[in-house]
Amino acid sequence: MVSRQETARPLLTPGEVMQLPPDDAVVMVSSMAPIKARKLRYYADANFKQRVLPPPELADGRYADAPPLRPDDWSGLAIPAVPAAPAADAAEGFRASADDGGPRRQPELTEAVAYDPELAAPAADLGLLDDDDDLPLPLPRQLDPAMQRTARLASLDPNDGIEL
Repeated sequence: MVSRQETARPLLTPGEVMQLPPDDAVVMVSSMAPIKARKLRYYADANFKQRVLPPPELADGRYADAPPLRPDDWSGLAIPAVPAAPAADAAEGFRASADDGGPRRQPELTEAVAYDPELAAPAADLGLLDDDDDLPLPLPRQLDPAMQRTARLASLDPNDGIEL
């Protein structure tokens, strides 16, 4: 529902619409304002309760409103035989899939690449032990304001005993 003021605003917020009681509804019809209405329960209303019919009884055989049967090519075909797998292979496959929860998807040991210790360079590991103590420390990006003030005061008074 929308107000009829200069600026249209919703009369019900989305949160209020979500919190409507189960027997209320918002009816929206094209080119009309939404309508807040109460739901009609035909099975609980005395005016409509007498019109409720029981569900139809299902029976074997054809129904009067059933469409005519159509021919199909599949009903007359024989079911193909299932190929029999060897019992040992079937038991092994079942055991492998039961252990891991599915078929195994890991390489066998023969397919794995062997580790070769000669390929690893031991000289590269020795570089990690070197200390970088011989390098000078970088200057700080921001100098200490107290030190800057002391240096400025020392330069202003040449006879204070502090040599520059």
